[in-house]
Amino acid sequence: MNSEEITISFKKEAAEESKKKVGENIFDKAARTIFYIFGFLLPLWVLPITIFPLELNKAYLAYFLIIFSFLLWLVGRVKTNFINLPKSFFLISLVLLVLVWGLAIIFSQSPHFSFSGMGYEAGTFASVLAGAIAAFLAMMLFQNTAHVFKWFFIFFISADLVFIAKFFQMFSDFPFWKEIFNSSTFNLIGGWNSFGIFSGLIVFLSLAFLEIIKPKSMKFFLIMTLVLSFLALGLVNFNVLWWVLSVFLIVFFSYLFVLKKSARIFFSWTSIVLIIVLFFLLAQPLVAKFISFAGININFLEVRPSWSATWEVIKSVLSEHFLVGSGPNTFLYDWLAFKPASLNNTLFWDVRFTSGAGLLFSFLAEAGILGFLVFLFLLGFLLRRGFQAISRPDSSVAYHLLIISFFSAAYLWIMNIFYAPGFLIFIFSFIFSGLFIGLAIEQGFVKKYHFLLFKNNASGFISVILMISFLLFGVAGVFYLSQKYFAAYSFSRGLAVFNAGGNLAEAETMILRAAKFDSRDHYWRSLVEINLVKLQRLLSRQDITGDEMTAQFQNVLSDAIKYGQAAAQSNPIDPFNWVALARVYEAVTPLKISGAAEAANNFYEEAKNRYHRRRHGQLYGASRS
Repeated sequence: MNSEEITISFKKEAAEESKKKVGENIFDKAARTIFYIFGFLLPLWVLPITIFPLELNKAYLAYFLIIFSFLLWLVGRVKTNFINLPKSFFLISLVLLVLVWGLAIIFSQSPHFSFSGMGYEAGTFASVLAGAIAAFLAMMLFQNTAHVFKWFFIFFISADLVFIAKFFQMFSDFPFWKEIFNSSTFNLIGGWNSFGIFSGLIVFLSLAFLEIIKPKSMKFFLIMTLVLSFLALGLVNFNVLWWVLSVFLIVFFSYLFVLKKSARIFFSWTSIVLIIVLFFLLAQPLVAKFISFAGININFLEVRPSWSATWEVIKSVLSEHFLVGSGPNTFLYDWLAFKPASLNNTLFWDVRFTSGAGLLFSFLAEAGILGFLVFLFLLGFLLRRGFQAISRPDSSVAYHLLIISFFSAAYLWIMNIFYAPGFLIFIFSFIFSGLFIGLAIEQGFVKKYHFLLFKNNASGFISVILMISFLLFGVAGVFYLSQKYFAAYSFSRGLAVFNAGGNLAEAETMILRAAKFDSRDHYWRSLVEINLVKLQRLLSRQDITGDEMTAQFQNVLSDAIKYGQAAAQSNPIDPFNWVALARVYEAVTPLKISGAAEAANNFYEEAKNRYHRRRHGQLYGASRS
């Protein structure tokens, strides 16, 4: 089938699908529009009003858009009075994923850290719940070829802007970019290797559209996207990515050969890119030298746990918490407790790794064997459906988009297995999986159940309860996230005032406001630091009487102790919180305050206990007696 026939076929299928849609209403359209906004805005989103301009703001944008889309979809179900649910283990696996992560919170070492963390971590209950809802919505809202095609097109535009912004920053002295792109590896995706993973995804997507969709009106646009994404890929030059992408392209090349049954495939875009990728894989050091020789100054060194060290930590955790692990988002504390003792004699003895060598393997420690098995169940079902689709080739655009979605989801999940790419890649893994299942429903690979929601019987009553519960859950989620984001904003402002050496009272007020809206140990520790500085300044003053100094000293010391206790209570497994409390007492030990030295030593000992295999002196220095 040539490109003109495919274009005509696509238009016919889109028209037919628009006639077949049942239950489509304005709320569904609005929910889908939010997903279009999601695909365009999330890769580009950055706001310099929090301490983490990229990761934190992307995560909160994703949370809000997912909740708004979900609420609109729920209202659409109320309006139509029915729901078509897929007869699929994919939906079951999403539900199980949320349930297991919820169960893991109950037994977590740090429930508040496991629930949502700072907000941008992949692996918290909040991020897994958001991913599950995003996959569900993608599956329910994109059971139509035209909608999926439009989403991909919008995603391509966003990706091109990401690459253009990066290259413009590299080769331009325009001051606006220097304020935002403050290092050679800074980009709009997040981590440098995550930027490479995103680039690899766009390389594949542009290749796939050029090879099997072949829209004539988009050919130049797709070639430009391919070139930009490959240049970014070469710039990152990530060894794991070259290996994964080369294997991935070989599989895709084999699929194209079977699909087209023509030797012309050896002269296709895919074969050219595959040869270049294999060259980059074999000549990676040479590529790095060429980048340096070309005057492109990329200063990037990433330290992450080895596979052997990761596995040692996992085994130790499972020996104590086999079923549900140590708790979502707690690999950091697993690492501190069970890391290989040999690392204590290296430069990396005090590095706090938040994940292991691979994100999904980190979940084996965080969510135990149950969490890991649920993810295997999810990925196993996706692979089964994908191979089923590949074994039944078709020439329609809908089928081609189905295969593209499957390969994209598989690529992202593989990168989550062999690397820990962060929130953005994690959430897109769910979305591409949902797009794949949505198209599988359209193609008949997955059947649907038709449910009337509000019948005059017991099931109708249950439906009403569930709908009201979900709506309340969505509204509560918006309120909860708004509080957390306002706290992050207040903390950033307070930290800026503190670092500028400004008014300590003003900085304390802002950070205290953050802690009251979102009781995070990180906020409380910062308040401890502020009050320690206030103590130092107070003791050096010569312009106040002894009584005034005593009164102010007691107030500041009382606040510092109170903040340190709040940090330790909010997250007792983090040794930094006990160190913060110990430092308060250590600071006043020279003043011969009764019990201060003993309290400092006790709290240092408590912190030491959180590091099972570290020496007290290495961590904190000798406490004063």
